[in-house]
Amino acid sequence: LCRFKRVIDLGCGTGYGAKELARVADHVTAVDVDPATIAEASAAYPLPNLEFQTASVTKLPFPDATFHIGVAWSFLKSL
Repeated sequence: LCRFKRVIDLGCGTGYGAKELARVADHVTAVDVDPATIAEASAAYPLPNLEFQTASVTKLPFPDATFHIGVAWSFLKSL
């Protein structure tokens, strides 16, 4: 579903899921509220089509229609 799309990974944590999405997506923006987590994820996965940003999922700093798909892995883990 993410192939050739602009994807946002909400609450990205360690960034592993965002890295996997970046294998097929055009671009992935991964956000998490914790700056230390974002710093670690950025260092762990330096990919040209993957960026990490500190942001709250309840107040995202992006204009409407920036992304084609949004993913929230923590929700999927709880299923």
